Amino acid sequence: MARKRRPEEEEKDNSERWLLTYSDKITLLLAVFIVMYSMSVADAEKFKSVAGAMKTAFTGEAVVDTQPQDTPGQPGDENGNEAVVSFEQLYEQLLDNITQNGYDESISVTQEDNSIIIRFNEAVLFYPDQANFLPDGHNVLGNISGIIKNLEQCIGHIQIEGHTANTDPNNDYNADTTMFAWQLSCDRSLAVLQYFSDNKIIPQRKLSVVGFAHYKPVTTDNTEEGRAKNRRVELRITRAE
Repeated sequence: MARKRRPEEEEKDNSERWLLTYSDKITLLLAVFIVMYSMSVADAEKFKSVAGAMKTAFTGEAVVDTQPQDTPGQPGDENGNEAVVSFEQLYEQLLDNITQNGYDESISVTQEDNSIIIRFNEAVLFYPDQANFLPDGHNVLGNISGIIKNLEQCIGHIQIEGHTANTDPNNDYNADTTMFAWQLSCDRSLAVLQYFSDNKIIPQRKLSVVGFAHYKPVTTDNTEEGRAKNRRVELRITRAE
């Protein structure tokens, strides 16, 4: 026949039940410290996650992350405002560089919705009717290229365009004259691409070249001043998507 437990014994058993809960929490705490110690590299996000889980285990309260997250359209994400800011910086720095170096009359910078156009007059980069750089041509291109290289992450593509002037409105069917214009405009574009490539300014996958000969003038070819403006190289820089 089982012995009936005395009231004092039952009271003693109940008074020691807190040890079970205490030991469970100590075990959990030890496990947390082991996990934290095993992390070879300090990681703030992991620490925050572990701390939150620890708080939930001890208090039963859910931890709500109030820190802003990277979402599309927020600074810091690949396709958000960071690219917008950098592209604006690219335009401003190009403009300041041209002004400070006194190239206002031979280089211009304009901005459209998703692109920046840098226009070099022939006289600032190349010898007349040649695709060879002037002695100062590399320096001029180098100043611009330094800015492009620093902000390359916000550039999606650069199209290098060569343009010539039409010295004879009736020469459209003159094969020799027309082919020379095509060749010269393409060669000048390639010369700029070669400079970018040799100096590792921007990856070649972001570059393309095109020659327009004299078929995309910015003004009339009826005057020497107009023809001088039409002889140019343009960099059409597109914003990164």
